[in-house]
Amino acid sequence: GALWVGTRAAGLLRVDGGEATPAVGVDGEVTALARTADGALWAGTPDGLCWRPPDDGAAAPAPRFVCRS
Repeated sequence: GALWVGTRAAGLLRVDGGEATPAVGVDGEVTALARTADGALWAGTPDGLCWRPPDDGAAAPAPRFVCRS
């Protein structure tokens, strides 16, 4: 499975198979990460919260998040 890594300056990265893919919509500092029981992923930033629905099994070229301040 993939490993999600929050950074101080490069946003949120999904590391899978030794390759890091930046998440679309999560820029800058990531201060918190949480996964819900259904598999959704939340990322906290100084600007607000970002959310990604549970994986549907499809390989997306770049993980997309919806962010709100």
